[in-house]
Amino acid sequence: MRLLLDEHVDKTIAEVLRAQGFDVVAVTEDPTLVKASDDALLVRALEDRRAVLTYDVVDFRRGSLARLSTEEHHHGIVLVTRHRFPHGKRHIGALIAALRRLMEEMPADDALADRELWL
Repeated sequence: MRLLLDEHVDKTIAEVLRAQGFDVVAVTEDPTLVKASDDALLVRALEDRRAVLTYDVVDFRRGSLARLSTEEHHHGIVLVTRHRFPHGKRHIGALIAALRRLMEEMPADDALADRELWL
C-alpha cells in the first residue's frame, strides 16, 4: 500500500516510514498539493495509486460517497481520530507503528481501492 498523508498529518510520519522502506508522501512535501481541496487530493491519490490518510473524517467520507455515487473512484481512505492518535511529537510513534502494521498486512497498491478503513 502506498499512502498520501493529508495536510494536517505531520510529515515526520512520512519521513520515518520512508526510512523503513514504505512508499509514503505527505501533502506538505508537495507544494502543488498544499491547500488543495479534498476532492483534488482524492484525484491525485488515485493517479498516484495512493490511499489517503486523514483526520478529516467528515469531509473525506462525504467526498468518498460523492465520488462513488457518480461512478468515480478513489484509491482508498484511511481514517484516524485525534482521540485514538492525538497530534503532537510525543504521540507520533503510535500512529507510525499502526501504519507500519497496516502497510505490512495490506501491501497491494489497490488494497483499499474505493474503500474506507478506520485505523
